[in-house]
Amino acid sequence: MTRSDKLHLRLARLESDLLQALIREFRDEIGNRPSRYLMRKGPYITGRQYRTAESDHLESLERQVLSLRRKLQEDVPGPVLAAVEEFAGRVQAAVKPWEGGRVSIAKDILARLRTA
Repeated sequence: MTRSDKLHLRLARLESDLLQALIREFRDEIGNRPSRYLMRKGPYITGRQYRTAESDHLESLERQVLSLRRKLQEDVPGPVLAAVEEFAGRVQAAVKPWEGGRVSIAKDILARLRTA
């Protein structure tokens, strides 16, 4: 097995782990339990008080996936992280995301993540 094959295999495993974790995060978002990881993707909620062990783990997975994708010259950010970026962008664009907008956006993206 070549080094490139090993890196592709590692990328697939990391993206699979990230996908499963993101599905949990989006389910929490739908259940009106805001995800700290997804909240930190916006421009307003940053800082240490919004960090948790789970959000740190997800951010670490995200950095590893992006690093491997760049190394392998794959599309960055890839389909899994593109969903997170889309969520953050759509929530920021929503007029009142706290009035059910976040939930409907999360439902839409969760449906697409499940088919990925």
